[in-house]
Amino acid sequence: RRFVQRRDNRYMLGRALFELGSLVPDCRPRSLREAAVPVMADLYATTRATVHLAVLEEATEVLYVEKLHGPGSVSTPSRVGGRMPAMCTGVGKAMVAFSSPDVITANLAQPVRQLTPRTLVRPDLLRENLRKIRETGVAYDLEECQLGLRCVAVPVLRAGTEEPIAALSLTTRTNEVVRRQVANELRWAANQIATACRS
Repeated sequence: RRFVQRRDNRYMLGRALFELGSLVPDCRPRSLREAAVPVMADLYATTRATVHLAVLEEATEVLYVEKLHGPGSVSTPSRVGGRMPAMCTGVGKAMVAFSSPDVITANLAQPVRQLTPRTLVRPDLLRENLRKIRETGVAYDLEECQLGLRCVAVPVLRAGTEEPIAALSLTTRTNEVVRRQVANELRWAANQIATACRS
């Protein structure tokens, strides 16, 4: 049925799974992913940073639905279709900060997996971090997911609400200079995606 294919002595997932995956709402025409890709391409063109689009999955994880990078871009542990603990990532914290109290409580109630020595794990520090993100609209991952990498992220909020439908981020090496206006560029991009998803 083409769900698994054989190449020499190895087995791999088949194209039937790709076809099935293409039916997921985020992958359909006029979907979040389709709305985001042109905006993400513009962000990549102006910043040359790795651009991520993620959604919150099961309240405490992020699922990466798109990633754009090119020659010279920083190598990241993320992949399209991959998951990470929400509280270790910029995109995750950006969405959790704007989520319902139940989602915030779920994330603060469980131990955070310490991916690096810089991962925030204390609930009081995490709560304060979420408060600041809600106040400024910008989240950061400062080597919390992988040493040597930093991330700036913003939520993509459903038009006319403060409900997060996704989050958008730029990832760079910690020694790279990041322009001050990056957060504003991300906010503008997130608004463009939210508007496109509404139409």
